[in-house]
Amino acid sequence: MIVEILSHELKVTLVKADFPKRTFSFLKSLSRPINETDYNYQNIADNLSKLVAKFGKLRKYKIILSLDPKLATTIYSGVSLVRDNGKDPIDEGDLDNLISKAIWGFFDRHRSRVAAKMGTQDLDVILSDVQVSGIKLDGHRVVNPIGFQAKSIELQLSLTFTVRDLINRLKNILPKENIIFVSEDGSAWSHLLSTISESDKFVLANIFPGEITFFSANGNALGYLDRLEWGKINLTNALMSQLDVDQSTAERIWHCYLVNNASSGFIKKLEGLISDELQFLVRGLEQALDRVGAKYLYINSFFTLPPIIFTNYFKNKFSRSVRLTHIHNELVSQKFNHELKLKEGFAYNAVTTLTGILIDALDARSENVNKMARRRIRWLI
Repeated sequence: MIVEILSHELKVTLVKADFPKRTFSFLKSLSRPINETDYNYQNIADNLSKLVAKFGKLRKYKIILSLDPKLATTIYSGVSLVRDNGKDPIDEGDLDNLISKAIWGFFDRHRSRVAAKMGTQDLDVILSDVQVSGIKLDGHRVVNPIGFQAKSIELQLSLTFTVRDLINRLKNILPKENIIFVSEDGSAWSHLLSTISESDKFVLANIFPGEITFFSANGNALGYLDRLEWGKINLTNALMSQLDVDQSTAERIWHCYLVNNASSGFIKKLEGLISDELQFLVRGLEQALDRVGAKYLYINSFFTLPPIIFTNYFKNKFSRSVRLTHIHNELVSQKFNHELKLKEGFAYNAVTTLTGILIDALDARSENVNKMARRRIRWLI
């Protein structure tokens, strides 16, 4: 069960994973919209409780939790430590102590910045998930470090910080022992993209109906970058203003454009009407790229974007060369070798983000090492 708490909606999706066949079957999905005025922890909890009640007993599911950047922060980064006893083989107690030092140092270093980003106090920030995705001994990657000698150890960590009040409310709804993964929405795809990107510097733009959230990679550091108020609402508002029509009519016109149910002359005219909004989008994307010094841009949209965005006409609006990639289900099949099966009624582009979360959450890691890491979460809380 994937539980998404986003800026505009709550969504609960049931997926069956067949690991030998590398297949994800999407079985059922229910959602509820969230208004900005009602975006508070109690309202989120009340609406989520009503949604999950329609899925039967929750204890039979493994639960993955994906949270809006206002509610969670996931940071992927490496932590290096020097061992005092470099000639002694690493045993379980030694490894446990090293993991503890790495997590505490990471938590202490980032807590204030994360609290400011989520608009809360330091003491209200807690760790809700820790994953160790890689280990290097003296610069050499290993799966299990126990038994090896090493002067230094580098742990590739992902830590998810959340707000205590929200997590306490969610624990009353979701059985905590069934929650196997908690992540900030967008961070999982950033991590996956880092494994296939031609550059270690890139920007991921999650485009929602009313805003864009940016995530970036800069070397081994992956995480949230910024947000921009722009989305589908800007495009429909442009049509309402330019054509002097109401929202319902603008939505119908927009649908005709997306399914190419109009003359070529009308489509060209409509694209001219939204040109200012597209230019505003370009400036926002370009500013995000400039902050990282990147030219690789990945776009993941939660609604159907105008086809013109994926043409040379749009790319030529940038002031410099940009490598733009649209994240879609075919990319998942080609790059990550997973097949997606959807029941009737599923929007095909709606499962792309869910697939990224699934692959990152279920990625094979050292279970023994992660058990040690999760023990440290309880200690820090």
